Amino acid sequence: MVIKYFPYTFLLLLFIIGIISPVYPETLESPQIPVGSCFPFITLILMIATGPMLYAKFWHAHYAKISIGLGIGVVLYTSWIFQNFHASVHAVFEFISFISILVPLFFASGGILIRTNISTTPLLNMGFLLTGAILSNILGTTGASMVLIRPFMQLNRGRMQAYLIIFFIFFVSNIGGSLTPIGDPPLFLGFIKGVPFTWTLTELFFPWCIAMLVLSLFFYISDSRNKTTATSINAPEKKSITLSGSLNLFWIIIAILASGLDPHLIQWLPSIEIHGHHYSFVREIIQLSIGIGVYIFRNKSNYTENDFSIEPFREMGILFLGIFLTLIPVLELTQQFANTPAGISAIQEHTLFWFSGVLSAFLDNAPTYATFLAASMAKFGLSEQNPEEVRQFALGIVQGIQQPEITTKYLKAISIGSVYFGAMTYIGNSPNFLVKAIAEYNQIRMPSFFRYMLKYSIPFLLPLILLEWYVLLG
Repeated sequence: MVIKYFPYTFLLLLFIIGIISPVYPETLESPQIPVGSCFPFITLILMIATGPMLYAKFWHAHYAKISIGLGIGVVLYTSWIFQNFHASVHAVFEFISFISILVPLFFASGGILIRTNISTTPLLNMGFLLTGAILSNILGTTGASMVLIRPFMQLNRGRMQAYLIIFFIFFVSNIGGSLTPIGDPPLFLGFIKGVPFTWTLTELFFPWCIAMLVLSLFFYISDSRNKTTATSINAPEKKSITLSGSLNLFWIIIAILASGLDPHLIQWLPSIEIHGHHYSFVREIIQLSIGIGVYIFRNKSNYTENDFSIEPFREMGILFLGIFLTLIPVLELTQQFANTPAGISAIQEHTLFWFSGVLSAFLDNAPTYATFLAASMAKFGLSEQNPEEVRQFALGIVQGIQQPEITTKYLKAISIGSVYFGAMTYIGNSPNFLVKAIAEYNQIRMPSFFRYMLKYSIPFLLPLILLEWYVLLG
């Protein structure tokens, strides 16, 4: 009986708190919105975490209504009651940009078919994941995840278990893409704001090597315990790998390159200006056109053999739309606090690492990165709206401070925290959820939200994060 009415209790609690909770942080002198406005986001996250486990039938029937309903409620609340229209507009445009790059990557990757009769081994799997980690710096974590997840599942057919998918998320969908700005959205955002393109490679290469070494060790031990032998389907004596649909790789690369068509990076690019902020539409048109075109003119046999379905993308898109919209007051309060004297005084490399990390595990890591970059630069009288000051901050050549190199350490802490912690939960980074949904559609039983954290991210990722913290910031 308790489980049956659990979701309704959540929604009722949300309503009550939203009505009677004009609670404000003590550190904010004139807040725009109450803390109670964050409860739609908390409710949605808790329901994403508990729904498939405790009330699956209700959740699968109504998750779209809940996600979109909570999101629209927050938009109306912040726009009409607090007159914060810009935050809602910004969230909508951010979601459009977010979904536009995913459309071509998801639909084009579904038509790339790799057939192999090779029986895998722990060493071969480890090599595959390391290769995927390198590719994620070229194709982006989302692009590499969509291209490689189906071949990885095929390679391990007959021995597929949840840990294989989760380590794929660790290697390919998150940490592997920390060497270039193309790799992960927060790093790309930093590049747009003025961080030199090669900064990530020079400053984050050593942390990346540590991460790959530790994760490879953890994975090899885990995969060596899997004694099930991979099966081959009508395998000839000669081992072979065949690729079909390679043209889709070209369209994926075009879609990724189109991400650089940002009006903040290319000032002559046509854009929509709202409240002084320029929003792109050229790259979105290009990316959506690629995704729709590839799917209309697809090779149906490749998609059928890949067990392609739109349902994983639909579920991810609806839930992330709700997350983007309910995030509005959460990000507003975070930014307000970061700009208070208490927030600025708390800015040190250790707090930047953990705050940006923990928030990135549950919030969108790109605005989290931007918030802490702006706050840490403000501490030294710099503005993240000035590309030259961002470049000086990244390189540690700021004039007028005793230890200018400390700014590089600050940015390194924010970058590693935002990227590495993204693998701590399914919602920490968009490819995490997509990979999970694709695996579940292929009948792979994945752990629940909390079980993912308790059984995998905390035992495997947390030691790595603590090691990185000690080596780099200790």
